Amino acid sequence: MFARDAIDPANRLEDGQTKKSLRYLAPEVVGTRQLTVSSDLFALGVIMYEILTGTTIDGGPDSPDITSVDVLQDFQRHMLLEIPPPHIYLEREAAIGAYTVELPPPQLSEIVMKCLAKNTEERYSSTDSLKYDLARLAQVIRARGDLSKLQIGEVDRISRYRTPKVLIGREEQVKELDAALSECSALADSETWATRVMTVYGQSGSGKTRLLQEWTQKLEQRGEGKKYLISYAKEDEHITRPLSSFTQIFDSLLERVLTDAKEDVDDWRKRIYAILGGHLDLFLKLLSPSSQRLLAPDRRERKPESIDVST
Repeated sequence: MFARDAIDPANRLEDGQTKKSLRYLAPEVVGTRQLTVSSDLFALGVIMYEILTGTTIDGGPDSPDITSVDVLQDFQRHMLLEIPPPHIYLEREAAIGAYTVELPPPQLSEIVMKCLAKNTEERYSSTDSLKYDLARLAQVIRARGDLSKLQIGEVDRISRYRTPKVLIGREEQVKELDAALSECSALADSETWATRVMTVYGQSGSGKTRLLQEWTQKLEQRGEGKKYLISYAKEDEHITRPLSSFTQIFDSLLERVLTDAKEDVDDWRKRIYAILGGHLDLFLKLLSPSSQRLLAPDRRERKPESIDVST
């Protein structure tokens, strides 16, 4: 039976809890005082280590006096502690005649040490992955199979796979976009706007739109978003939607300008209204609903006039 004090994972650990449970805390918890699933797996690894070896991971007493715990020295020692794998520890004890014991398989030690990994990326990512390895190990042992063929952590490694959040292998295309932007920037001075149009071509589904999305996001992250107004559209949508490319571009530029706290929104609206004149209503119909609300928030959608076709 094992018991522990009730700890709310949503709250940071207090000093008393940290000192009392230091041996069972993952290294990252010592600094953050925040418990996670990964830190729970570390604590479980400590308990498994104690069951297998009959000793603590640091060789200290089972119940240390928390009043003697030094916050800096003991915490640092815990984070840097080198823990010998259970089967290695037991081999050493047996070699000096401390006791005779049937050594656990190295694979079980490997499972325990994976739980005790200081780097969270090397630790089990879930209890399901740990459970799988333990169940598989037990199955092979019962069947007296070849333990050397058992790969610890393989399922855990596979379960960590995530679809990349960024495009891979598009460095050359990004360089070309950056070069085109630099040329355009060199043409403009403080009072002149320069415009450049580029065509990005490739097979359907090859990631052209995604490439442009990531590129513009990086410009924003570098703080260059205020220097340029960049937009893009798909020309192939002209087939089913006339003026689609233009409205896509205008939609994105409109959102960029009219949602910027540093811009004079009313002034921009007056300029656009003056240019469009009597074509404003027709132009609004081409835009997305969100752009319509941005450009003409006071205009209500007009219902089509009813026509009496009765005879």
